[in-house]
Amino acid sequence: MGVEATSQISAVDKDARLRKALMAALKSGYQVDQGGFDLLSNLPEIVDLEAVVSWAVEESVKTGNQSFWLSREVLEEAVRQVVSKVAPKPVEAGVKVTRGSAIEVESRIEVLSDPTNELGSEASLENFIEYFRDRFRRTERLLRKRMDARDAVSIEDALEAPLRSSVKTIGMVAEKMERKGVIRMRLEGLQSSIAAIVTPSAERSLIEKVQRVFLDQVVCVTGLKVEGDALILTEITWPDLPDRVPAKADVEVCAALLSDMHVGSKMFLRKFFDRFIQWLKGDFGTSGYRDLSGKVKYLVIAGDLADGIGVYPEQERELNIYNIYEQYKVVADYIEQVPEHIEVIAIPGNHDAVRQALPQPAILRKYAAPLYEGRDVHMLGNPSTVRLHGVTVLIYHGRSLDDVVASVPNTSFENPDGAMELLLKARHLSPIYGQRTAIAPERRDFLLIEEPPDIFHAGHIHIFKYRNYRGTLIVNSGTWQSQTSYQRKNGLNPTPAHIPIVNLKTLQVTPLDFTQITV
Repeated sequence: MGVEATSQISAVDKDARLRKALMAALKSGYQVDQGGFDLLSNLPEIVDLEAVVSWAVEESVKTGNQSFWLSREVLEEAVRQVVSKVAPKPVEAGVKVTRGSAIEVESRIEVLSDPTNELGSEASLENFIEYFRDRFRRTERLLRKRMDARDAVSIEDALEAPLRSSVKTIGMVAEKMERKGVIRMRLEGLQSSIAAIVTPSAERSLIEKVQRVFLDQVVCVTGLKVEGDALILTEITWPDLPDRVPAKADVEVCAALLSDMHVGSKMFLRKFFDRFIQWLKGDFGTSGYRDLSGKVKYLVIAGDLADGIGVYPEQERELNIYNIYEQYKVVADYIEQVPEHIEVIAIPGNHDAVRQALPQPAILRKYAAPLYEGRDVHMLGNPSTVRLHGVTVLIYHGRSLDDVVASVPNTSFENPDGAMELLLKARHLSPIYGQRTAIAPERRDFLLIEEPPDIFHAGHIHIFKYRNYRGTLIVNSGTWQSQTSYQRKNGLNPTPAHIPIVNLKTLQVTPLDFTQITV
């Protein structure tokens, strides 16, 4: 049978699967909206579409969904639930492992940004001042690209505006206080500052918007000029991402996104990580799962490869490898097992052997020599941006997510994707200075998000979540470590051994749960 005929049969089978799923929804009294239809149309064959629709219908009935439409959001959660319950079976002896196309596809990887070789070492007041000036200037340029912020005047001109006139200006949030329903911010420019006040009578949407603004974030505000150096706020504009269509690969290759291995910890889930490596090699799972593993071309690790030494209180009690060199030797042993045709990219996290202040250079060779001396690994700094088969991926460990959750209402560790969305809106990976996240006084702000990424990949929180926001796929890839005592004290319940596989041609996510695989 020719390739064209085989392709036609595959297309017919795919259409039949989709029709059955849509009919199942209709029989239950529900319809699938356009976003949901697009999602179902692009899911790989290993996903049971009827099971996805069935779960979504049951959930809609439970929650009292009166619209009788199944949205993309509901169906994405249904995919996660259905896939997590499927337990791929081990390959039987003598069964030939079917490989996908990735082994025949040439790698296309470009490093767009990596702070490793650009970092200074001098901590001075002048450098701190220049760091924040750089942040202000470049974020102001981003804001002025927006139609609703182009006509903003300088803070100096705003201070000279007539009383009761409407004024629009751009500033960095230097102070923010809320008392008795009044929110008062102090915005700074390069030379002057102005107060922006939100009264209790303001629209609820404006109050909530201002409550979610970070300290040290650059925003555009509109308000009524009052006596003194103050505005009564009527609108606030974030730099935010523009609505856009993301770039996609021209061939079907996948990226496996993982983070937070924590090798060296007693809680490192060796059994499940072994299964993941065997799956990557095509030696584990049903034929559908093995076909998916054969499409993986890139393995992207967003930090905390090792558990480190002395990172949190009484960590030594929870280590089984007490030597940082040995921890990285085990990490390198795992990466050596990854098939040669898969490109491996790794950045550091706060547990790795590198400075804690952001931005971080690549993990130091003197501690992690085996990662540099074995098979090729792209060792980059935190954060870094790469282009994989034309898809731009922003890789960031995610330490500042602690600060986001601590300072912004209605954010939580259970939903790190929501906190990551706020960072995209702010166009900055760590806007708050002086909290848990240390920021080095570089003369250039390497944490600014100038170009919208197609994928924003982070970890640190140990919770697997993903969502789409304005053309960017947000992925927090969870962990390979079970709950530590420190996490237990802080009420953090990780979702270990989940791995998102992103099809770079469609940007669809197939979540795999290796805790569900039975040997």
